[in-house]
Amino acid sequence: NGNLEWLNPFVFIYNGNIMLASDNSMYITTGPYLEGGAIDKYPIHDPFLSNSLRTFNQREFGLNPAATLLEFEGYLYGTATEGGMNNGGVLYRIRHTGGGFEIIHHFSDVRGGKTPVAGLTEADGFLYGTTANGGTSESHGTVFRIRPDGTEFTRLHDFDGWGGSHPTGYVMPRDGVLSFDVGAHTHQIASQ
Repeated sequence: NGNLEWLNPFVFIYNGNIMLASDNSMYITTGPYLEGGAIDKYPIHDPFLSNSLRTFNQREFGLNPAATLLEFEGYLYGTATEGGMNNGGVLYRIRHTGGGFEIIHHFSDVRGGKTPVAGLTEADGFLYGTTANGGTSESHGTVFRIRPDGTEFTRLHDFDGWGGSHPTGYVMPRDGVLSFDVGAHTHQIASQ
């Protein structure tokens, strides 16, 4: 109705945007205000009944969830910029209830990039995203795709510094072409 209300009286560092899910709840990721960050859930019927769906407090499961969540096939998908087996961040999924938490990919420097800052997008049965660092060209970042179950991870593009570096935005798949912004430049590559 145009009025602004604070849903939570505490001061947290919110990452990404609020995501409204099919279960009539709002979800948002928070920075490492306590331990390594969290996913907070706010039911639409009473947003003051917020709770932390998941707390990121163990390095091996990722730290600092940094982006807006993506809802797809009964899961919420997200990225954490740090931690994981290679300390390059993780891609995870979790159910709306907080159960079923699963790391579906551990990022590493050269093989697939590291530090996934942006959220994910979905197209043609794949999740698409970027890493702000890593890749084969002096650690300038990557564009990747992966199946929602964690299989078929493919690095689609390595940034080289000349055509942009350290992407932090979303990949927008459309008609077989991936568009993404790097600084003041918009790039496009084939999705296959």
